[in-house]
Amino acid sequence: MPSTTDTTLHHLKISGNILFDFADSLQEAVDIKDSQSGKYLYTNQQNLNLHALEQSEEMIGKTATGLGDLSNDPNHVSLVNKIISIDQEVITHKKVCRDNKITFANRLGTIQVIELVKTPVLNEQEEVSAIMTISHDLTKKMNHFERLELYKNHYTKKSIAVSHFMKHLKIEPFFQETLTEKEMICLLHLSHKKTYKQIAAQTFTSIKTIETHISNTISKLNKTTLQAVIQFLQ
Repeated sequence: MPSTTDTTLHHLKISGNILFDFADSLQEAVDIKDSQSGKYLYTNQQNLNLHALEQSEEMIGKTATGLGDLSNDPNHVSLVNKIISIDQEVITHKKVCRDNKITFANRLGTIQVIELVKTPVLNEQEEVSAIMTISHDLTKKMNHFERLELYKNHYTKKSIAVSHFMKHLKIEPFFQETLTEKEMICLLHLSHKKTYKQIAAQTFTSIKTIETHISNTISKLNKTTLQAVIQFLQ
């Protein structure tokens, strides 16, 4: 059986439990949908995690539109239309189609960046009966500052962007209220072991301003210490 990175893989000619067993053997996020109805037939746990879903029943039987309605993405309509367009290309040309970078917010508002690879599954009549989608997670390869920029670009309001970014970092419980963008940037620099002087130089501001941002950050802590948050981020 070819691996998911095999560039010679143009289609699959397996079905039923064999197809699902093959999908189960993959480490990436995988889903399989019916080519006619567009409804999802299969998803693995990695794919559920990607979309912040708990059970396969939340996805099975839904279309891309139905799944998009579950998301917390302000741009979900254009994203769904893009997915449908790629699916149609797979069906029409009976070949693997990919998108090297798709950005979306899942149900929790967490932003994911993925490379999408869609493979046609052919039946005995050489028709596309299903589409297997493999999502390669690119978010994990990004550093904290790159991820923060993602949130700022995706959400128009900075406070909402930072709030979702804090959820992404899983540091929300450490604080009583959402940090400002500048407080968040200072915290990230501290987690990268930067001094106040270095942070001031990189943010083109004064050391006193940095001290103020960090002091405000400390005042928002929820029964913990700044050092505990920094250690958690490292």
